[in-house]
Amino acid sequence: MGAQVEVPREMLQWAITRSQIDEGVLTRSVKKLPEWLNGTATPTVKQLEKFAKATRTPFGYLFLQKPPKEDIRLPDFRTFNEKQPRRPSPDLIETILDMRRRQEWMRDEMIQEQGDALAYVGSASGINEPVTIAEMIRNTLGCV
Repeated sequence: MGAQVEVPREMLQWAITRSQIDEGVLTRSVKKLPEWLNGTATPTVKQLEKFAKATRTPFGYLFLQKPPKEDIRLPDFRTFNEKQPRRPSPDLIETILDMRRRQEWMRDEMIQEQGDALAYVGSASGINEPVTIAEMIRNTLGCV
């Protein structure tokens, strides 16, 4: 049997909530989960790795004392009937973070290569009319 590791129950519960997977469904693949949650058993490293993979939680996060704050600002996230959207899925969060990393990399690459500033960046600030913004984009792309 592998080495057992102490994991705060709060972190296990956070990972389950974050994953948006029903606890009953998760228990089918992580058999000892109810025992971990009620404190009667402790997972092995191998079991915890399986749990992390099933919940799409970074393995190291499970050893934190408190859940991290995942600040995923989605300024263009649409709502339906003025209702707040549910928490983004782990896949969406990872995709957003990956795209942000790529944007930062490309920005740094352009600065390093001393690329010219793009004239259209920031040119629509303060303009609220979508038609006007679309016209500016068409002009920039030469699609007039």
